[in-house]
Amino acid sequence: MKKLFLPIYRLLKISPILLKYRNDTHLHPIFRSYISWMPLCIFSEPLVWLKMLFLSSFRFENEKQKPHSFYVPYLSSTAYPFREHDKYSKFLEENVETITQEFMKVYELEVGTPSQALVQQGKWNTFPLMRAASLFSKNIEKCPKTWSIVQQCPLLNDVRGGVYFSIIYPGTRISPHCGPSNLKLRYHLTLLEAKDAWIRSGNEWRTWKRGECMILDDSFEHEVKHQGKEIRVVLIVDCWNPDLSEDEKHI
Repeated sequence: MKKLFLPIYRLLKISPILLKYRNDTHLHPIFRSYISWMPLCIFSEPLVWLKMLFLSSFRFENEKQKPHSFYVPYLSSTAYPFREHDKYSKFLEENVETITQEFMKVYELEVGTPSQALVQQGKWNTFPLMRAASLFSKNIEKCPKTWSIVQQCPLLNDVRGGVYFSIIYPGTRISPHCGPSNLKLRYHLTLLEAKDAWIRSGNEWRTWKRGECMILDDSFEHEVKHQGKEIRVVLIVDCWNPDLSEDEKHI
């Protein structure tokens, strides 16, 4: 009988420690989930959590960067990656008029964002061409030039990324949140700017400027507040983090 209860006793003894780590928001959520299933995780998928442990990939390096699905610690990035020499932002900016013209033809076909839970107030709509590797063929047919243009960028075709028009209306507030991973950079090509529409990524507030690309690493916490009077429209294009090798993109 003693042998039977000894493992249970030992597990109960360390349970406060496990609870502490499970509730530590600085730890990677996947690692926290494995801890919460201790000791079953030791036997079910030991290679996963052992790899995270020995690579030190279970702890976020920036308090504002907490992706909820996948985190690669060695990828260098900031909340607003430097854009001056970024060829994809320049390429998108060169085609802003063509993209804007196509958007104006589909403007009335916009739909509510699938991230509606983040909208504290106001209205945030989208017109998707691709989301999470799923193509919206009918929408692409309506915006063939835009789709052809973004195909020249290193799109995330097989992981959680997207290409879509994002329309935010006056009076909208979007809650602080982090994207799913740091595998991508998110490009905001501004089609229609709006005064007093702001986005915070990390610790810095910025606004959108017509015809310019804003680049975000959306694994950093970000939020939006629109206190102006006009709609703000951007084309969002998710591209691979340039620090990833071609082999790493296909793991």
